[in-house]
Amino acid sequence: MKFAKEFKDALAREGFPPRWVDSAIPYGLLKKSLKKIATELAQCGLDPAALAKLREISSTGPAYLYDFKGSKFRPTLILRLEQGVTVDARLSADTRRYLEDLVNHHRDLSDVSLSDPASDEGGQIVPIDPSSEIEVERPLVREIEVPLTFDAEFFGLLQGDVENLDALQDEEQRALVAEVGDLSRELVKHSEPSRFKKTDQYRWRELFDVYVQAGIFFSDLEKDHGKRDSVAALKRLQWFQSEVVKRGIVDTFKLSPSRKALNQFISINVTLLRNLQFQEINQKAIAKILKKFDKRTTLGARQTFPRLIQSDVIMTEAMARSTTSMKNSPSFF
Repeated sequence: MKFAKEFKDALAREGFPPRWVDSAIPYGLLKKSLKKIATELAQCGLDPAALAKLREISSTGPAYLYDFKGSKFRPTLILRLEQGVTVDARLSADTRRYLEDLVNHHRDLSDVSLSDPASDEGGQIVPIDPSSEIEVERPLVREIEVPLTFDAEFFGLLQGDVENLDALQDEEQRALVAEVGDLSRELVKHSEPSRFKKTDQYRWRELFDVYVQAGIFFSDLEKDHGKRDSVAALKRLQWFQSEVVKRGIVDTFKLSPSRKALNQFISINVTLLRNLQFQEINQKAIAKILKKFDKRTTLGARQTFPRLIQSDVIMTEAMARSTTSMKNSPSFF
């Protein structure tokens, strides 16, 4: 099954809220934008085959550099053209023609040459001194930016989507923080002897012991330390629920509000699990589209873009720790 359909089906199958689905990575739109990029590069004579030839021809390091500049992460393709490459017979006529036009358009730029690796500059690019009588043995190199359009559209769209996901996550975290606070205050009421003749204090203490043992979203134990993925979290949440039933904790509640509070507690964990599932599927969509970008262009964006902007996935663990911390509240126990 193609990922685009798998992604769409997963968003529908998991029953995420409509506003979550609206904030999901628009994988289909990104695929269409990627086709435009591939076409644009081909029209410039810089399809993957041509870029591979440039890498083969280059004797002074990378034949091209693809990176993101500025606060808006503007994608930039820089060709490092050695002297004579524009007439190299190993390149197609279209590629040679485009490179020649590009060089002619940038005649005002200074030629640069790679220094001798044994020199003090350590292989850095340094300007050529026309008056120097030292024979230059290594090829001259000219660095020229390729004026592309559609890669900026692609990454602008992707960046905006990631920012939307982060905004949604912040909103969900604020809502969960408020809900956890309400639940904590409710549990305190159930353990205040001054208001109730009966208390479920020890039953809630046992329940939280089971919850910590379950380690649904994270573990601090040395043998399995770290965060859980959604598959592992689901299994551990199911174990927690079955263990609570097995121990008969619910049946021994003395206060009817405790049952309602437990349902709310379970609901919070289910929401955390759904958040984790939503984060994971969108992270997978980002990884897939970047992999497809590199396959269609060979520009290597996966090596840089994820480090620059990628949706934060720590919210679930942070909220799970906040939920667990209720066990240690002095006012509660």
